[in-house]
Amino acid sequence: MDKQIRFLTGKAFFMILLVLTMPLFFCTAMQSVTAVQFAGTIREVKIYGEAGIDQVLDETDTGINVEILVADPDVDPNDVLFQSEPMENCIDTTDPNVKKCVAYFQRPLSEDRIIADVSYGTITLGVPYVIDGNAPRFTSFSVTKSVAEGKLVANFAVTDEVKDTGSCAGVSGIEIATDPDFTDIVEQRSYTPADIDDCMLTDSIELPQPSSSGDYTYYARTYDRLLHLQLGQTVSTLYVDVDLPLISDPVLLYQGAESVYVMPGTRDYELKVEIDENYGLHEVLADLTDFGGQADVNGSCTKVSGLFDCRWDVRPTITDTTSSFSGSIKAVDLEGNSQTKTFTIDVQNDNQAPEISSITTDTNDMIGGYETTVMAAVTDAGVGYKEEDILADFTAVNPSLDSRLPADECVDDVCYWYGVTATREGVKTITIFATDLYGQSESRSESITADITKPMITDVTQSTAYPTASDPTPLVFSINATDENGIETAYLDSTEVSTITDPVEGTCDQGMCVFAVADLITSSTVGDVRFVAVDKAGNPSEILSYAIQVFETDIDTVPNEIGLVVGDPSPQKLDRKIATLTPTKVFVPVTFQHQPLVAVRAKTAVCEGLAPFLVQLGGDNPYFVGAELDDSYLVFDILLDEATSKLDRIDFNCSIYSLVARETTVYSNPEIDNITASIELYNIPVGELGDNVMNKLGDIEKSVDKNWWEWIGYAEQLFEGLRKICKLIDVVKNIYTAVEAMKPIVYAASLALEEISGTGQALWDSFLTLECHIRVAKESLWPNDTQYYYTESGYEQAGGTGDFTILDSLTGGKSVAEGEEDIGGFIRRVCAFVMCNQCNRGFGITGVEKFSTMFDDMIKKATSDSKEGMTPTQKLPTETEEEYRQRLRDNPPAEEEAQPPEQEPEEEDDGKGLFGLGILGLAVSDMEGITGAAADEVSDTGQGKIDLNLLKPVGEQFESHFNPRDNWLVALNCLCLPGLIHNAYKYRQMQCIHARCISDSAKAGFSTAPCDIEHKVKECVFWYGALFEFIPGWLLAEQIARTARDIIRELPGRLISAGRDTLCWEFDQQVKAAEGPYMKVEKLEKCSEVASTSGDLLSGRPLWHIACGAIDLAMLIYSWDKFVENYFNFEDIDFDFSMDDQCKDAFDDYHAARDAAAAAAPPAAAEGSSVPAGAGQMNQTGGGAGYAGGGGGATYT
Repeated sequence: MDKQIRFLTGKAFFMILLVLTMPLFFCTAMQSVTAVQFAGTIREVKIYGEAGIDQVLDETDTGINVEILVADPDVDPNDVLFQSEPMENCIDTTDPNVKKCVAYFQRPLSEDRIIADVSYGTITLGVPYVIDGNAPRFTSFSVTKSVAEGKLVANFAVTDEVKDTGSCAGVSGIEIATDPDFTDIVEQRSYTPADIDDCMLTDSIELPQPSSSGDYTYYARTYDRLLHLQLGQTVSTLYVDVDLPLISDPVLLYQGAESVYVMPGTRDYELKVEIDENYGLHEVLADLTDFGGQADVNGSCTKVSGLFDCRWDVRPTITDTTSSFSGSIKAVDLEGNSQTKTFTIDVQNDNQAPEISSITTDTNDMIGGYETTVMAAVTDAGVGYKEEDILADFTAVNPSLDSRLPADECVDDVCYWYGVTATREGVKTITIFATDLYGQSESRSESITADITKPMITDVTQSTAYPTASDPTPLVFSINATDENGIETAYLDSTEVSTITDPVEGTCDQGMCVFAVADLITSSTVGDVRFVAVDKAGNPSEILSYAIQVFETDIDTVPNEIGLVVGDPSPQKLDRKIATLTPTKVFVPVTFQHQPLVAVRAKTAVCEGLAPFLVQLGGDNPYFVGAELDDSYLVFDILLDEATSKLDRIDFNCSIYSLVARETTVYSNPEIDNITASIELYNIPVGELGDNVMNKLGDIEKSVDKNWWEWIGYAEQLFEGLRKICKLIDVVKNIYTAVEAMKPIVYAASLALEEISGTGQALWDSFLTLECHIRVAKESLWPNDTQYYYTESGYEQAGGTGDFTILDSLTGGKSVAEGEEDIGGFIRRVCAFVMCNQCNRGFGITGVEKFSTMFDDMIKKATSDSKEGMTPTQKLPTETEEEYRQRLRDNPPAEEEAQPPEQEPEEEDDGKGLFGLGILGLAVSDMEGITGAAADEVSDTGQGKIDLNLLKPVGEQFESHFNPRDNWLVALNCLCLPGLIHNAYKYRQMQCIHARCISDSAKAGFSTAPCDIEHKVKECVFWYGALFEFIPGWLLAEQIARTARDIIRELPGRLISAGRDTLCWEFDQQVKAAEGPYMKVEKLEKCSEVASTSGDLLSGRPLWHIACGAIDLAMLIYSWDKFVENYFNFEDIDFDFSMDDQCKDAFDDYHAARDAAAAAAPPAAAEGSSVPAGAGQMNQTGGGAGYAGGGGGATYT
């Protein structure tokens, strides 16, 4: 029992731990003692300690237990010796012939291997045993992962040898845990002496697989059969990878580009997968049989950005029916984890070339002479392209460039060419060529503007003439730059006058660029600022240098340089009532006695005593009006209230502060002058005009009360009456044109009625009769120039020359007495004079009497090879002048046989088109001149056909776009006398309206300011508005816009007209033929004969001609509103010939007041110093200014 207690005491900690954690190993260690057996009298010897292990004792044991089997039933214990000491006792065994002698020898033990002598009688044997005092120890320990098997294995070697004796107690067990306290033991194993070779245990243990990947540390300890436990632990750390490789969907590459598009044939492709594997790959195998390869082909893998990029070269044979490729990929990592992925790659044939959707530049789609970036949007729905296969041909703008220039780069389907410069100018064509990886190509051409012209900077201004570094606001420059294609931006270099080192970019709008420069140099400096403007094409202008003076600031000196003088206020008297009703302006003149090299930069005013009288109208009060840096006026806006209007005067004093510059220095301290003044308040009774108003009205009356003004009024009244009569004649012309426009429609309707009911001829005769009445009335008032023509007759037989005979084409060529031929022409010329038609068409001939002086020249023009001056429809005679004269002498035509000249109908110059619309754009003649059967009778010989149109100038003057009645400059330019008279009359009326407004306002007690403002605006518009309106550039822009609008508006109609005229040419000829001989009728009573002489002109006509009339009817209905507006608009007809003369009673009040003042004693002259133009009482109601108080003068603006 004592031995057992000592054992437990010495091994207490170890035993408790061992009992708790390793009961299995403990039981194994406490197995029965195995004796050393011999052949002979001594059969067996057991030597053991407290652990009971044969031949093994613990160094801590207190003694040795010995058991010896002796084959002698009579053995005496004293005869059996162990290390020369007898045994204590011998006891029986199961074999009666064998005794077991036992003894316990108490002695201290130390670690060693000992051979003990055991003897009986003459027999002595050496029996070895070991005393072990230490625990076993690891010579190696590591945990690894088997790639082939995918297992986690602990490999170790443990020794328990005692002092290099080759003997040991023997390793009994081993434990492996994942923590140093061995609370989480993952594997343990026990061993027997048979497992140990020369005291060395070498083994491998499979460990459980971790649930996740990561760094793991394994701890190991061991113990021997004496339960000697290793007190420390052996450690092995490794990364354990349990994650399977993640294989992405395989893709097919062609020339390095991923694509699902293929082309029939055999080509080199690549199969690519990306594998997500943290530790590493052992191998990646692919089944490429569907690609024409082997079943297990190891790929080439490279780690890129954390992923393994694995590829296989494949060379499949693709047909038109190839739609997919299938296979599998197996990836094994370095830890043996593997994954297999089967795949199918769907493919389709690539039959599309790349698409180039746009070509642009970074310089507003232009190419300049300074490095432009050209961009092309290129997309390919198939295999894709490489940037070296996107080419450009820029040789049209720069012949020195390669005609197949590769793109510098392509990013996000946009390809770029940097630094392209143009050497040619104008609209050029550039071409982009795109080829995909399969060789399919496409091209696109764009017209682009090449601009190599540099912009020009025309002028420079600066915000202040006295810039200093102490200015609270930056110095602002503005430049005007011009370029045909516009200005994009501009830059300013101000390094010579400021501390800014980088260029300042300006803000540009329509060629004006503005720059703000702060941080000016503090000292007085003269330097250049440099400007460069860049146009829309990226071309920089020439550098423009602009010298400026930066001034030095003097903050100490109080200057006395300019001789500031402040005058007396004006007006010095104010009407209480008006000053109470409306704000009134008071002017204080501020003048300077200019000195050399001295200038005023700015000025301010501080006043006392005015606060109760001032009114705020949206700005400072008081304030300056006039030149900021020169003589000007200090202005107060005064408005009296109930209290201040009762005062007799307004007393105040003001200090004027002027900032001064001298040479290169500006002074911070101002120069000061003071004024002390007063303004008297007085009353003007309601209904009286006052001196100021009387003076104004007197000045106005003097300007309009001239005798010649009365004659201008009479002339205007005459011309206005004639103008109304001419407008009435225009109505007759318009009605006739409208009737003529409806002729094809009525003719087609007559054809239809004739076919249906036989009444068509009656309808046509009725229409011709109506048309005849209107035509004869029109021709009587407004005949055509070609109504009259001339020939020679009455020649003597000897060939002498005779007189010219005037023939009338309307009567079939009957002669007209000289002087009578101009009756209708006179009316037209009067209207042309009154309406100033020359402003639209230039001046025509003034009378047919001039024909005799022009005949020879006309003959030369008509018979020469030159066609200069001929109208487009004139048919030139083929004979010479002498031949023509001789033929006239040989065969003079009879009066009844003379024929008018052959020509096309003259068109109205109203620009109205079909039915007077200008919408469909179909030109319709007003049928002035010769048409119908009369025209068909014209001879082709040219006999007697001298056309007066030769004398009519063609081509519009640009004044035609203005009304000479509204613009005196237009009237003067085209010598329009009625227009000049009307403008003069209008100007006089404008003055009288102004006088009436002043008189009425003053009598009612109101300010005359609105009258003055309105009159100034009217005068400005009258004089300067006419000038600005007359600028040809404005007209050109307007005419271009109008032409473009008309082309767009009339295009549908012109297309319809072209088709209609082609299809209905025969129909139009039949309409003319069906007119009958009515064209020769010259009197209204003869129109009744039209029906009887026209004959049956409808029979035998093709019925399909009705369709032509239907087309004309459809167009008439479509444009009916315009048709009525152009030809039946009677709103402008006015038969009221009276005129409203504004000057008739405009000065009645003025005359009454003047007469009353003359009857009484004249008042004393008004006091007060001279005042500026426009001084007096001013009204700002409604944003204007005017005067109605004492002092006198016109409006100041």
